[in-house]
Amino acid sequence: MKLREVIQRDVISQLLEAESDKWLLVEAKSNSKSKNNAQLPAAPIAQFLKSKLFDRTVDSRKEMMPNIQEKIAEFIATKTADPMQQYGSKDKPFGGDGPIGKAFPKMRYASMNSDIRLFYTMEGRNPTIFKLYGVFSHDDIGLGQPGSIKRQASFIQRLKPEVNSL
Repeated sequence: MKLREVIQRDVISQLLEAESDKWLLVEAKSNSKSKNNAQLPAAPIAQFLKSKLFDRTVDSRKEMMPNIQEKIAEFIATKTADPMQQYGSKDKPFGGDGPIGKAFPKMRYASMNSDIRLFYTMEGRNPTIFKLYGVFSHDDIGLGQPGSIKRQASFIQRLKPEVNSL
């Protein structure tokens, strides 16, 4: 076993032990080949960290959106293939002039359907780490009709512990 593999396995084990009560690590591997077509050990190109809030919000959306698990799997597959690839028609950062963009400058969202958004951040390269915070409706985040600044502020307070926990 190569030193890199041992170190990588040890780091992942330590991360899981240290944060197992807060985050779930899902690792995606590339299928890269060398020039002579010999299969190289799969190297992680993307890692997905899921918060407890993520799991709770996914569970709460199953009635409203029965295919939520499939949509999340599509998102993960898209980002695993190319972390910079846009998922669907709306996959972008929050504007820096709004309350959510100001509170969480690195926060991004991807549309799961016309009302449900997946909140996440991404950082690093090889591997790119995606932190998945939750799936929320426009009403949940205060952007429904009509919009609510109070609901946005409440949502920000609800999300802060999740964002700061890692």
